[in-house]
Order: sequence, then structure tokens, then C-alpha cells
Amino acid sequence: MKIAYLNCSSGISGDMLLAGLVDCGASWAKLKQQLAALKLPGLQLTRRRVRRGHIRATQISVRAAPGARLNSMASVLRCLGQSKLPSPVQTRVRQVFTALAEAEAVVHGETKEHVHFHQLGDVDTIVDITGCVLALDMLNIERVYASAVVVGTGQVSCGTEVFPVPAPAVLQLLKGRTLRVDPRIDQETVTPTGAALVSVISREAGDSVLLRVERTGYGAGTRQFASLPNVLTVMLGQAGGDAAANEVCLIEATIDDMLPLGFQPVFESLLAKGALDVCTVPVMMKKQRPGVILRVMAPPERQEEVLAILFQETTTLGARIGRVQRRVLERKILKLKSEYGIMVDIKLGIFAGNIVTVSPEYEQCRSIARRVGKPFKTVYDRVKAQALQEVKT
Repeated sequence: MKIAYLNCSSGISGDMLLAGLVDCGASWAKLKQQLAALKLPGLQLTRRRVRRGHIRATQISVRAAPGARLNSMASVLRCLGQSKLPSPVQTRVRQVFTALAEAEAVVHGETKEHVHFHQLGDVDTIVDITGCVLALDMLNIERVYASAVVVGTGQVSCGTEVFPVPAPAVLQLLKGRTLRVDPRIDQETVTPTGAALVSVISREAGDSVLLRVERTGYGAGTRQFASLPNVLTVMLGQAGGDAAANEVCLIEATIDDMLPLGFQPVFESLLAKGALDVCTVPVMMKKQRPGVILRVMAPPERQEEVLAILFQETTTLGARIGRVQRRVLERKILKLKSEYGIMVDIKLGIFAGNIVTVSPEYEQCRSIARRVGKPFKTVYDRVKAQALQEVKT
């Protein structure tokens, strides 16, 4: 399994993560081409080599036409929808922006639909987030881990207001994460965009993460710290040892008084918060009522967020919590040009060095089926047959 580890000892921002992934080998030319699909007026991306202390790093800058902004979730969704980027990419970007909107809504006492993105409305926010999602896909990263996040001290200006560091939205986004305050840094080290990315795309690294390092990249921040280099270190490699065997949190609630149509938004909320799996199991309850067990598997650090969703968005009055060991197959992604002329991601499951499962990406097959006017089952079966032939040769 190919994983990435983010060393956030100097904090994290969206442009630092994007630069670190590019420094690790994500194609700069392909990224610029794909980001052009966002159709942002006057978009210009520049990459340059810089030094932070004694470290050579990559820095990325984003510019757009004056007045080009995405001030609301609605405008972000419109921009994504017209981009025609792959569905999994759009879904991941929406999850990050949803986390941003929910954090801002809590801080300002609004609903996420009515949150106004102030500084976050600048086009570099959507470029950084979309670029990071694209780069992770380009590098075939299947799982991301992150260290404890280092935050600075002092104050930060947001428009006409001044907030303490870390900013309130950052703290909301990193709820449940381990933070380390570095008193030597009297500046902001974690931006809301960086906090949203690390909270959605990564798991907090514990003592069990083992990594055979293949590539290392350094993404430079725009600020200079006297005490340490302002870089995000990104390490890529194969999960080593028993990294594929990890402990997860299993949370269950038994429900018999909830409308079935209410489960879809609950599933979406849980998955957006980092749940690894969500399912329901039909059961007969006391008084012979049919009901379901809502079962959620999540990283231990997501436990409180999962419980908050269960208590706020379902009718349950309690939940059972346990820790279980999970074993997963080594996974690789095969990029396959299908017989329909469209690239499809094929997920390969590997056990003892042998390919034991071959699974075309569902959303991509569904998109092809709609485009060519064929049944989904036909497209899926033909792509899978093509993939099986490819892995045999």
C-alpha cells in the first residue's frame, strides 16, 4: 500500500502541501492542465525553488484576474460542476470545502449554506485544495498520515479583525487532533485551508505507522521563522511491517424510530468526517419492532466527531464503542485506458504478492455508462474483463 506521511512540525497550509507533493514528483505540467478545467479567469500558477534555512524546497504561487472570487459554497460547487474533473476528485474537494464551511459556521454562528468565505474566497483556496487532491491521485497515494500539528502564538489579521493564533476556524477544524504549541513562533503556522485538508484527507499518525521511504519532498511556506525552516515535509513510500494491520474504533447504535430517508445524510456526514466504513444491519428489537444497527468504523481520533453526528443527526439515545483490529490488503491503482477511450482507475488487492481482487472505480464506470448510453453493469463487466486481461499479461 502506498502511503504519504506529512511532518507538520512547521504547521501546514494548502500551498505548502501542494508544493510538497509536486516536490515529491507530481507532474507540474499535468497539474496545470487539470487545474485549468476550473475555468478561473486569468489563472496563473508559478513554481520556483527556494531555500528555507538550509533546506531546498518548492514554493507555488497562485494568481487570478482581479475580482475573481468564490465567496460561498454555492459558487464553489458551480465551479466544480463545470470543471468536468473526475467525480472522485470533485467529491473529495467538496468534502474539504464542507469542512471549511462547517467550521466557519460554528465560529460565526451561521449555517454552512450561508457562510461567506472572506479570505477563503480567494481563488488560491480552490486551486490549492483541488491541486492537492489531484496530486495525491496522480501519485497513487491510498492513505495519508500526519504528525501532530505545530501551531504558533500571537495574533493574525483577518480583514479588519484580529484573532488569536491559532485562528478559531483552525481550532474547530483540528478538533480531536493533537496540537503542539511552539512558543518560539509568534506567527500563524496553520491556515484554515491547511487545517481543512489535514483533517479530511489524513489520519493522525500513531506509533504504528511504518513507512519504507521512496521519495521526500519539501513544500515551502511564504513566511520565514527564525527558529526553524518553514517547510512541510512530505514522505512517500510503501507501508512496511504491520502498517496494514491497525486498530480502529467500532461504534454502533440501534435505531427503530427513524425515517429511512434520514440515513443518507447521516452516511454522507460520517464519511465526510473520515469514517472508514458505514453500514446498517436489520434487527428485531424489543416489542418486536424492526430496526437497524448503524455501524461505523473510524480511526480512533475520529471517535468524538462520529459520536457527535450520531447524537445530532439520528434518533439514538446511546452508542456502543469498541476497539478492533483491522487487516487490509496491500492495494495498488492501475490506470487503464478502457475500450471506451476513457481512463479508469482499477483498484488491485494484493495478498502474499499475488493480485486477488480487481475492482474498477464505480463512479468512473457510472460516468462512462451515462456518456455512452449503455447499462452500468455492461460497462463495469467489460472494464473489469479488460483489467483482468491486463494484469495477466
